[in-house]
Amino acid sequence: RGVGEARVAGVGVEGTGGVSVTGDTRDYRPQLVLADEGQVRKAVCTCAGFRKQGLKAGPCVHLIALRLAYAEREAKRAKP
Repeated sequence: RGVGEARVAGVGVEGTGGVSVTGDTRDYRPQLVLADEGQVRKAVCTCAGFRKQGLKAGPCVHLIALRLAYAEREAKRAKP
């Protein structure tokens, strides 16, 4: 659905998203905090997979979608 971002002083960028999945009629809210250099400092999602496993099995698809949406936004900003 959408990607929001806020700069957090001394931390980096906090990205939030809303993902609607029509197959199971649920909405998920992934959240990433990225350092200025791009490293993930914090990752959270409201999906059952993340609540059960955290990042042990890797990021859920909702976090991946948020990271890709943020990367796309950054690429558009970088274009002259």
